[in-house]
Parts: sequence; C-alpha cells; structure tokens
Amino acid sequence: MVWEFQCPVDDCEFSKQANEEALIIESAQDHTRDTHGTTPTREEVEQYVIGPG
Repeated sequence: MVWEFQCPVDDCEFSKQANEEALIIESAQDHTRDTHGTTPTREEVEQYVIGPG
C-alpha cells in the first residue's frame, strides 16, 4: 500500500511516497518546516495525503 504527499504550496514540486502513513506525515511536516518555515499539525498534513486506493 502506497501513501503519497504532494506539497500544496504554489511552485513547490515536493512529493513523497512511502508504504506507511506515519512516514508520510513526518516527512511532510519536516519538508514544510525546513522549506517553508512553518510546522503544520498532523491534521493539516492529512488533508494532502493520498492513501492507498
């Protein structure tokens, strides 16, 4: 099962795939903090996570 995150920030092409949702959430939070200077909550990140379908 593959989970995916695509950064919702305009002009940012970051995307990540992993087999575990928790890894995607952590990676998305790290990316957003390191690249965009904000740390979203888990709930904020979950809006942009695409789960296995």
